[in-house]
Amino acid sequence: MEYRLYRGDCLLGVLTSTDRDCTWYNGTFEARSEFEELRSLFEREQALLNEDRIEEWGEVWDGIMALGLRLEDAATQADIHEFLLHIDGSQASWRY
Repeated sequence: MEYRLYRGDCLLGVLTSTDRDCTWYNGTFEARSEFEELRSLFEREQALLNEDRIEEWGEVWDGIMALGLRLEDAATQADIHEFLLHIDGSQASWRY
């Protein structure tokens, strides 16, 4: 399964599911150059989550989502506006 990450109409990268763990998809993230300006936000999000600093994590995630991100299911072209996404280098996990 493949999903595309957009900010508005700008393609930021492609998520490819390699396995599924209950409600979470796990896989790879192929970033485009347009993603680089957001990479540090996702690195911060991941660090706070790993440190169990949930309140701060929520604030960072809200800031990320305020950027107008959306996923698109590549098979159906359906837009997904409510989701969680963790990107760690070229690896990703997400749910919606």
